[in-house]
Amino acid sequence: MPSLAQLPDDILIEIFLASALPLPLPIPPDTSIWSLPASRIQPLCIAALRLDANWSKPEPTMHRFTPVLAGIQRTNIDELRWLPGAQWLVTAQRNRPRGRQSTTFAFWAVPHEGEPYRAAAFEGHGYFRNFAVTLDEGNGERHAVLALTVTITGEELLQVYRIALSSLPELDTVYIEPKAATVTPPVHYSSGKVILVYHINRPSTSHGVFYQVLSFRDIVVATLVKLFDPPGQTDHVLLLNIRTGVRRLLHIRFKETLERVHVALYPTQLVVLGALEDALLVRSYAIPSELLSSPSPAHSISPSPFPPPSHLQQADPQPTDFDPPILDAIVSKLPGALDFTLSSNPPPYSTPSPRLTFTTFRFGEGALTRLYHASLPLPPSPAPSSPRKFAVFPTALHLPPSFSGGTQIADLPRLGPAGRRGVWLQRDVETEEVRLVGVSLPNAGGSKSFGTRTLLSAYPNLPFRPNAVRALAFDEALGRMGVGLFNGEVYVLEY
Repeated sequence: MPSLAQLPDDILIEIFLASALPLPLPIPPDTSIWSLPASRIQPLCIAALRLDANWSKPEPTMHRFTPVLAGIQRTNIDELRWLPGAQWLVTAQRNRPRGRQSTTFAFWAVPHEGEPYRAAAFEGHGYFRNFAVTLDEGNGERHAVLALTVTITGEELLQVYRIALSSLPELDTVYIEPKAATVTPPVHYSSGKVILVYHINRPSTSHGVFYQVLSFRDIVVATLVKLFDPPGQTDHVLLLNIRTGVRRLLHIRFKETLERVHVALYPTQLVVLGALEDALLVRSYAIPSELLSSPSPAHSISPSPFPPPSHLQQADPQPTDFDPPILDAIVSKLPGALDFTLSSNPPPYSTPSPRLTFTTFRFGEGALTRLYHASLPLPPSPAPSSPRKFAVFPTALHLPPSFSGGTQIADLPRLGPAGRRGVWLQRDVETEEVRLVGVSLPNAGGSKSFGTRTLLSAYPNLPFRPNAVRALAFDEALGRMGVGLFNGEVYVLEY
């Protein structure tokens, strides 16, 4: 990256404009703003300002409505995810045909111009709990790298797939054979389009189930949770470098009695969050150096860098404790801390100082009355020599009467990685009406740009009503939202 003195004046002006703009920018995944030409920075800033102006209206204008999967399908859409950049949408469905559990993943290209199409799909056996997906565009080809925690015939597994994304509509669904998914030791299953790269059984030294899973570049993180023990007492975290095959099993230890444990993954650190009744404990740990492969963002995870099968059959790693934390913080006096919503992570573009943003709802006599908001910075890279310790107090944001009357429930809350915009489904228990609500949150500089608005009313002029929505995917920088319905339909809304 060139120094400031080497950059032309026009590029410097554009970069400082973008840096001073307190709005999330749709910068390409894993890209620093300093690497972009001035001709690209200005349109990004203009698009961000236009989205902010539209988002600030009491009822923002929907600029485009795109049916991705119309017509009644077989099963409910259980999960929706945008790949970084919001050009690819992933749908996940849990199936139960004739009592046999299976999962279908489909990958949809949703360009800003042109019609959407299905780029890949496969069906695997078992009941998935969570999944994480990243995009690899190395060697001029597009692949999705999917990590999921799944139960297959009573076995708790972490699986990693590599899926080729077609540039043309793909009508066939790849079916993963049961023997390929259950054989021990693991083997590489490959259909040419879908490759089962890792098939990891629960380590013999751990108990419970694989639960949460996260991924960023070459790192995959999965939690192991013993459901009948208090959170933070017997939990483990398995870290895997999918390029080198290196694994580490780390023990989560909290002295406090927690109600919930959650992890978040950033480029060089793992954040562990523990929820108390009215507070959040936030501890960040540096990812062990042996797990960090080449820091170059342009590397490819094509099949060649993957370790041979003999490497995959290594013995179970022994659990060890984390090194001392590089951040030890607390979010105090946070009502409803157990049900916190965390900003999605990591950010879709390179940032020198990532932040965590939290929101919770407060209810009074059944009515939704306040939204609590807190934000804290994560340590820079490289990690500091001594841990940072501090406390953060949330800001109470009062909801207007039109959003807080009656008996309300907030479902499927989603918060963008920059923590500036969020969405949720707001259900009125008495009338059974549902609407899609959007919110703008203050930035780290103390901006008072808080506001709520109705994105979809209870009875929009669309082929569906919000009460049919079962899954949400939200990109705050582009204003794109994917909705999945109980009947299997999928739509994309653009604001």
